[in-house]
Amino acid sequence: MYEQGYQPPKKNKTPWGLIIGVFVGFCVLCCGGIFFVGQQSLSAAQPLTGCTFSMVLVKESIAKTAKESGKFPDAETWQTSIKAELERMAGNMEELPPVLKGMGIRPISASEPLVCMTGAQTTGIAYNSEIAGKAFGEVPQDAVVVFEVKESALNQSKAWGGGPSGTAPPFMGQPRSWMSIRLNKDSPDIQTGTTGRRLGQ
Repeated sequence: MYEQGYQPPKKNKTPWGLIIGVFVGFCVLCCGGIFFVGQQSLSAAQPLTGCTFSMVLVKESIAKTAKESGKFPDAETWQTSIKAELERMAGNMEELPPVLKGMGIRPISASEPLVCMTGAQTTGIAYNSEIAGKAFGEVPQDAVVVFEVKESALNQSKAWGGGPSGTAPPFMGQPRSWMSIRLNKDSPDIQTGTTGRRLGQ
């Protein structure tokens, strides 16, 4: 029995809509809109699916934190600044069902280096230092908020400048660009293969 006026804390909820959206987006990216099953195909798509999901959660946490505080987090401490929001959005990620773990979706914490792609090569998530500390209303809606980089580190921030140099790890045997997410997008910009099919545009 709760005392009058007391409200028990709300439990965090896992963002299932976001998870499904990420998965559908990659099915479209990989197959031109044709859904496929098969252990080989799903295993190949797994690292980039998990990477995308992590990047979307981080970007949304930064955007929400910036909107509420009036400015984007400082570059040196940005993971600390988004910790509460990221934990709220991530919800009960520790209790992921096996089917989602099989898709490459994994728990994420602002207290640790943010890992993007796992497998043969691990990449990380960096915050765009070009928007750090700026007022929320001063940053263009199409500005890149986070992007994939070659290494992972705590509070990693770099100037976007068009993205990292060098080659990103291949996706399903095909070349691809480094991923990035803009403020007004809920999926990443990425080009794959020789046709340059793009997700997030």
